[in-house]
Amino acid sequence: MIKFFGKIRRQIVTENHLHSRLSKFKSYILYAVGEIVLVVVGIVIALQINNWNHIRIQNIESIFLKNRLLIESKKNIQNLNGEIAVTESLIEKSNFFLSMFSTQYLEKDIRLIDSLLYDLLVTPNYEFSSSTLDEALNTGRVSIIRSDSIKLLLYNIPRLMVEIRNSEEELNLSTENHLIPYLYEKISFRQIDNKFSPDAQLVGKSKLKVVDNRIILSELVFENMVDNRVYILGGVLFAYKRLHATLVKLVKLVEMEKKKKE
Repeated sequence: MIKFFGKIRRQIVTENHLHSRLSKFKSYILYAVGEIVLVVVGIVIALQINNWNHIRIQNIESIFLKNRLLIESKKNIQNLNGEIAVTESLIEKSNFFLSMFSTQYLEKDIRLIDSLLYDLLVTPNYEFSSSTLDEALNTGRVSIIRSDSIKLLLYNIPRLMVEIRNSEEELNLSTENHLIPYLYEKISFRQIDNKFSPDAQLVGKSKLKVVDNRIILSELVFENMVDNRVYILGGVLFAYKRLHATLVKLVKLVEMEKKKKE
């Protein structure tokens, strides 16, 4: 009987010990899971904070970049307005020059013709500021600007500038390789410079035989050159106006975004 109760007691003690071990194991598992959950939550929170901070920094940099682009674009628009006005004036004067061509050239005002000849040698040259734009495109910083419309305009500007430089170069080559060499043999540049150049006093009057520059009005080759100049200037003006429209739109979009942030 005593052995029987002893056996039961040992069995109870064993079961209690096993239950205690299982209870401790469960507690350990729960503790381990809790630690893992805390670590994961901590990592998620840290990533969220880091992501939020990264976005905040990007937003600040984006605002700073757009402000610089705004200043640069407004300056470029101002310079472009002046160059457009000059080009339109050159086209008008060239067309007026075409209206003067005649075999009766002696009836024309000699001073007026010299003035038109002086302007005929002027070629437009647009000064484009692009330090901020170049930096944004070359470093990839343009990607921090969220507006796809703004980014599209920025990506398009270099292509428009290539068109402008090509048009200007075409006019320069036509002037330097054809117009000026032709005029060297036909008119007196010194007579023109003495009347209209800022350096007139330094140039002085020619002591050679006076040349009547109006005779050029009867030359077919020269008329063709002036006619060609009108068309090339038209191409330059077209390229200027395309860039102008893009810059104006860029400024408008950036200023609209600034107002949204305020």
